[in-house]
Amino acid sequence: MKRLVLLTLFLGCAVATAQSNCTMKNLAGTYVISYSGYLAMTGEGAPPPMYATIFGVASVGFDGTISGGATMNVIGYPSAEYVVPGEVILNSDCTGTFNLQPYITGHPELAEAEIDRFVFDKQNHTIMLTIVSAGPGLSAAALGSWNQISPVPNAATW
Repeated sequence: MKRLVLLTLFLGCAVATAQSNCTMKNLAGTYVISYSGYLAMTGEGAPPPMYATIFGVASVGFDGTISGGATMNVIGYPSAEYVVPGEVILNSDCTGTFNLQPYITGHPELAEAEIDRFVFDKQNHTIMLTIVSAGPGLSAAALGSWNQISPVPNAATW
């Protein structure tokens, strides 16, 4: 009986340790963001997919809001500065979704809905993600990472 009680306690502790229990308190902070991959315009007469990179700074607030800025460089086209507002949906298992509305600086009327799926490594304060939807008329095959540089939201701007 004593062994059964000890085994039950041990298994209970192991299960509790295995659960991630991610919260916005873990995720909130300021991040250096980096993506690389291919963008493609869809539709008749669209050019072939083009290699693109995105680099910038983003902040995740304790309330789940995202703010920041980045530069996108697409091979064959000039770089563009972007504002990156949005919101995060975080699951307790450290997976989640970024719902972003990036737009070229000075042109919020050009905002397009972007959806990124991610996994948050709370020990290393790193988010690994992929773009699931780049908005109407675009297709993306890009991977990204967000590396926390401060646990304080808005500690740096782009």
